Amino acid sequence: MNIFHNFIHSNEIFVKPNDWISIKENYSQEFIIKQLSDAIVEYNIKLPYQIITHQDMVDSYNDLMNFDSLTLIKNGKWVSKFEYKYHFNEIYIDLSSVGAKASNYFHQVERWKCDATGYPSPQKTWEKERFRITLLKALFSLKVSEINPHILRNIISLRKYIAPQFRPSAAKAIYDYFKAERVLDFSMGWGDRLLAAHTSKYVKKYIGFDPNKNLYSGYLSQIEEYNKLNLLKKEFVLYPLCAEDENIDLSNEQFDLIFTSPPYFDKEKYDQSDRQSYKRYKKFDDWLNNFLCKTIELRIKNLKVGGYLVINISDIYTRKKLYKICDGMNNFIHNNLPDMKYIGAIGYRMPKRPQSISSDQVGIYGEPMWVYQKIS
Repeated sequence: MNIFHNFIHSNEIFVKPNDWISIKENYSQEFIIKQLSDAIVEYNIKLPYQIITHQDMVDSYNDLMNFDSLTLIKNGKWVSKFEYKYHFNEIYIDLSSVGAKASNYFHQVERWKCDATGYPSPQKTWEKERFRITLLKALFSLKVSEINPHILRNIISLRKYIAPQFRPSAAKAIYDYFKAERVLDFSMGWGDRLLAAHTSKYVKKYIGFDPNKNLYSGYLSQIEEYNKLNLLKKEFVLYPLCAEDENIDLSNEQFDLIFTSPPYFDKEKYDQSDRQSYKRYKKFDDWLNNFLCKTIELRIKNLKVGGYLVINISDIYTRKKLYKICDGMNNFIHNNLPDMKYIGAIGYRMPKRPQSISSDQVGIYGEPMWVYQKIS
């Protein structure tokens, strides 16, 4: 019988401190890890998602609805992990988790399916023995005092990659800062900007694209639930299509703001379908030119004069190579889209400062949100 048999309750594991001490005293580390890995399969122990109730979602929505997001916009110097040719403005959007549960409630399971380059998703880690074994070693290296779903969730977040949300509070700040009424989001992701649009006092119409069809039931549920909480009538139009698809008919649309956070090339693998940009364009230059730059060129046709393009994207370092996404994108806009004037980059503050940024660099750590205005 598995040594963890008596610690499983309702497909969850709970090992109290004294029991954990006893187990470690009586068995080897290797044996304990193998037994726990086997128990996950034998007893169908659930992946330890963050617990978000329907009421949590409602409260989170209302908190964001009532939140003055403009208080997050701060003046000050910020620094990025990478160097760029194009200048930063000394303005950034500060940290706040307000609203995060209101979108995560609908998309957490799909987020935990997302692989990253070099890192299996939490779901894949949980399902494949060799990944589980590696993960569970962290119970010893981190010297945990007990085992429960909260502890297991923590070691996943510390040792594996969980695709991050785009903070809804920051998205709302962008909508409100630009006073945008009609918006386009050509990479909807985890529904965070959709949520922010629903809570913004300015946004009246949101149009979004995303090729991941697994997300659409979540998007539709978001809109259905949010409509019960907000009496302001807003229009949402969603396309389960690729952003660079020339056949999407937006001929009758004019946007005040195009605001999105597209894929960072192949850093995250949202699903395994051939519709994903990293699958369609496997070489970086093809991806940059035929996905990112082509999409921007197509979509700004529907940006009204005076409207803004705001794109949150960063360079990436992976497979021992730096992929210069941002200078390539900005050079394309500068050289090929004369109607677009570069305004500067706003910082999207990040919670952790990378070791690659030297301590003598003064400023908040953030990712760039590149801002352009259509001038003619």
